[in-house]
Amino acid sequence: MLKIITALFSAILITGCATPQKAPRDENLFPIMGQTLEVSDEQLAIYRSRWVTSPNIVIEASPYLTKSDIQWSLDLISIYESLQNQDCQAFKLLQTRDFAPAVDTDKHFPNLIPDKFDYVWEIDVCGKQRNYRVVNPKGSSNFSVHLLVQ
Repeated sequence: MLKIITALFSAILITGCATPQKAPRDENLFPIMGQTLEVSDEQLAIYRSRWVTSPNIVIEASPYLTKSDIQWSLDLISIYESLQNQDCQAFKLLQTRDFAPAVDTDKHFPNLIPDKFDYVWEIDVCGKQRNYRVVNPKGSSNFSVHLLVQ
């Protein structure tokens, strides 16, 4: 119960405007559109089956993220995109790269200062490219995941 209460208060929720996420420690809790969504293992299997690429591309490029951090982030993206694009059943991780301020614009968090890592995960969602920022904010031991508005 304490984990749930902590996750509720510590998570910054994704909205239509793409708010950053702080990853809760419970792999089945996801802050989505202003609420903390608890997803069963069976539901997670469905969301995970929508990925047509392996998460290994991320693992190799992310020395600061654990496998469970990466999986949680991919799960969050899959859930969010499934809710926003209900007709789309397949997501493809195109590449991961470092956030480049000269190329990438974070309109919602222009003053976010990264610490150990700052990545962009490029995702194909039924033919549309969506970029997610996965970043460790300065002064935090956690990380956030949020959609970059294009």
